[in-house]
Amino acid sequence: MRSGISLRGGVKMNTDGVVPVAYAMHASPKRYALLLGAGISVAAGLPSGKEVTAKMIREIALSHERRIEGGDDAKVCIQWFTDEFDEPPTFDKLMAKLGIEEENRRETLQPFILPTDEKENPLPVKPTPAHRMIAELVKDKIVSLIITTNFDHLLERAIEDVTGIRPIVVRSDSNQNVMSIFPDICRIVKVNGDFENLELKITPEDLASYDVDIKNYIQRICAEYGLVICGWSGDYDYGLREILSSANLRRYPTFWCLHPDAEIPDDSDLIKALKPIPIEIESADQFFTDVHTVVSRLQSIERVQPLTVSVAIRKVTDALQQPKPDVILSQLIHNQTDIVLNGLAQKGYVPAGNVQASEIFNDRVNTLSRKTASLAAMLATLSYYDDNYADLVYDDIERLVNVQFVEPFAEGKRNLNGVPSKSFFRECLYNLRLLPALIVIYSCGIAATKSEHFNSLEAVFTPKIRKDYTEYGEAYFEYINIHRIFRCSDLWVELNRHQFDQSEDIFTYTYETCHGILRDLIPGNNRYSEAFDIFEYLYGLAYLSTGIRDHDHTSADIDYQEAHPLFSRFRKMQGNVLPDSIRSYVSDFGEKIEGTRFFGGDPQLFERCNRKFAEIYGLNAPNSGIMSEDVNQGGVY
Repeated sequence: MRSGISLRGGVKMNTDGVVPVAYAMHASPKRYALLLGAGISVAAGLPSGKEVTAKMIREIALSHERRIEGGDDAKVCIQWFTDEFDEPPTFDKLMAKLGIEEENRRETLQPFILPTDEKENPLPVKPTPAHRMIAELVKDKIVSLIITTNFDHLLERAIEDVTGIRPIVVRSDSNQNVMSIFPDICRIVKVNGDFENLELKITPEDLASYDVDIKNYIQRICAEYGLVICGWSGDYDYGLREILSSANLRRYPTFWCLHPDAEIPDDSDLIKALKPIPIEIESADQFFTDVHTVVSRLQSIERVQPLTVSVAIRKVTDALQQPKPDVILSQLIHNQTDIVLNGLAQKGYVPAGNVQASEIFNDRVNTLSRKTASLAAMLATLSYYDDNYADLVYDDIERLVNVQFVEPFAEGKRNLNGVPSKSFFRECLYNLRLLPALIVIYSCGIAATKSEHFNSLEAVFTPKIRKDYTEYGEAYFEYINIHRIFRCSDLWVELNRHQFDQSEDIFTYTYETCHGILRDLIPGNNRYSEAFDIFEYLYGLAYLSTGIRDHDHTSADIDYQEAHPLFSRFRKMQGNVLPDSIRSYVSDFGEKIEGTRFFGGDPQLFERCNRKFAEIYGLNAPNSGIMSEDVNQGGVY
C-alpha cells in the first residue's frame, strides 16, 4: 500500500470539500486549471490507458498462442511483455507486434480504445455529467484551461455543445503559438495524445518522459494557475509527476480530489511542490455537479450584492469559520488585490485639452480609495481577528508597495490649470500610485495594533520595495508615508476642504478614510483615535529600526528631526509629548511581544528604537519593561 496523503493517513480529508474549491474558483475565475485523468471518462465506458495497454498485450499473447496468468492486471501484462520480448512495451511497439500499420491504424485501434459489443464493434459513448458540468464552468467563465491525460473527445464535445465554441486542443505536435496561458479561449492540453492523431502515451515507458514543449507549457501553467486534480491517480504517470514536482506553483493552491479509499502518490517531491489539499469526493460526476451548483449560487449573490466594506468584513469573518479558511481567504484577498492593481494600471486618465488639475486629482484619489476600501477591510479584519495569517498580509502589501507607475497623460496637448507645471503634477500622480498601499498599511496596522496581534503588525512593517525583482529590497517607509504621498499640499488642501471641511491637516484624509473602513471593527471615536496614534508611534519605531540596523545601532548620520516617516498626527496635535495611551500601550511590552515575530523577534531592537525616538524629540522614553542585554545599561530599560 502506498503511504501518501489519504483519508487513512495523517492529513484529515475535507468531507465538505466542494465549498472551498467552489469558493476559490469563483473568487479567482479562470485562474484554476483542471488536471483530469481517466476517472473522468470511465463512467462513459471508456478504458484507461493502462487498461488499453493490458488489452493490447493480451491480444499479442493470443497471437503467439499464449495465455497470461492474471492477465486482468495491467502490471502483470506489462511484465509478461517485458520478459517475453526483452524490452518494456511502448505504444509503438505494441502496434508493431499487432501488425497495425499507418493506413489502418484508426480502424484497428478502435476495439482497444473504445467500448465494443460482443462482435468487437465500437459502441457509441456520450459525455458524462462531469464533462457537461465542466462545460458549464467554461461557459460561466470560471474555467479556461484543462490538462488531461485522456485521449477521447468527450470533453471537447460537451464544451462545444454547451458553449457553441469548440475548444483549442493542444498536443505535443501543436504549434507553440497555441500553447498560450492567456485565458482568452478554452484550451484542452492532451498530454498523452489524442485519438485524432493516434500518437498516444499509454505504457509506463511512454509515460516516463514528455516533449520539452509540453513540459515547458505545463510548467508555465503551474506558475500562473492553481490546480484542481480529479480522476488522476498518478500511478503510471511518472513523467507528468516529474514535471509537476519541478513546477513553481506561486499564487494559488492545489486541490486533489480523492475517493475515500484512494491516496495521493507517495512522492515527496510531488507533495512538496504541489502542497495538495485532499478533497473527499463520491465521484467526478457528483463533484463537478456540486462545484457548478455552488459557483452558480455565489455568482447570483454577487450580482445583487456589491462588495462594500461591510460585505468585505463579513466575507472574511464567514471564511474564518469554514473548514479550510486559509484557502478561501487567500482567494478572496488575492482577487481583491488584483482589482486594486487593475485600477492602478489605468493609463491616460489625464485627458488632452483644458484640464483642471484638482478635478483629475480628486477623481483619481476617490477612485483609488474606493477600489482599495474593500481590500483594506478584508486585511484589517483578518489582522484583527486572527494572528496566524501574517504571511498573507505580507504578500499582499508587498504587491501593493511594488506597483509600477503607468503613463497618466493621454496623447495630445493640454492646458493644466491649478498646478505650477506638468512635471509637478506628474510627481503628484507618481506618489499617488502608493495611496492604496498607504490605506491598507494603516487600516491593517491599526486593526492589528488594537487587537495586539504582533505577527500581523510585523507583516505590515516588513514588505520591501524590490527593484529589478531581486530578492533584496528596500524598506518602504521613506516612500509610503503621509507626508510623501500628500506633499502636493494645495491639491490636498482643496480635497480635504471639499470632503471633510478641513484644509490644513495632511493627516485628515488618511485618518478619516481608515476610520470609515474600521468603524465596525473599532467602534467609538476615542478608541479609534487612540489606536491610530499608537500605530503611528509603532510605525515610527519600525522606521527607526531600519536605520539602526543599517547604521550599527547609532544612526548618527540621519537627520531624524526632518524624517517624514516620523511625522505623526499626535505630534502635530500635542507637540513633543507622548499621549498617555501610547505610554500605557508600551508598558509591559516585553510580555506582549514575547514569542512573536515583532521587530524580528528582537525585543532589544524595539527598545533601542523606543529610546531613540525619545532622544530625537527630547522625551522620556515609555517604560516597556524589556530587560537589557547590554551590561553597560543593566536592569530594565
